[in-house]
Amino acid sequence: MQTANALCLFLALSGSAALADPGTDFIGAALNRAAYAESQESHLRDLIATHPGNAGLLLRLGALLGREQRWPEARLAYARADELAAGQADTLYNLAVCLDHLEQTGAAIRHYRKALELAAEQAHNFPQAMVRQRLSQLQAALP
Repeated sequence: MQTANALCLFLALSGSAALADPGTDFIGAALNRAAYAESQESHLRDLIATHPGNAGLLLRLGALLGREQRWPEARLAYARADELAAGQADTLYNLAVCLDHLEQTGAAIRHYRKALELAAEQAHNFPQAMVRQRLSQLQAALP
């Protein structure tokens, strides 16, 4: 199933390239990409088992799982990364995104807020304006 999801994602992302060069073997390329993603995940999990205290590896795993929309697993990876290296704005933002996708609105709101607070004090890689907009949407939807 993971291979099928990766194949669909790849085909969706490469749709414009298919129009530009209809002779390209996108199925083969997609299957190679899916196999690469699975091997990358396996490699990351092996590294995490060897280096369980490395938050950076967990962040990479969370990002990989998030790209595959495997939100429950990505949430766990980001939560573990936050336990190991607490107070990182980007980690909390990514955790909030996972919680948002899992429709855990209250937790998502808390993590988005904390990510914004930390972003005022440290370097970060997420768009604050979009986070504020999403926070407003989530809060407006609360009973």
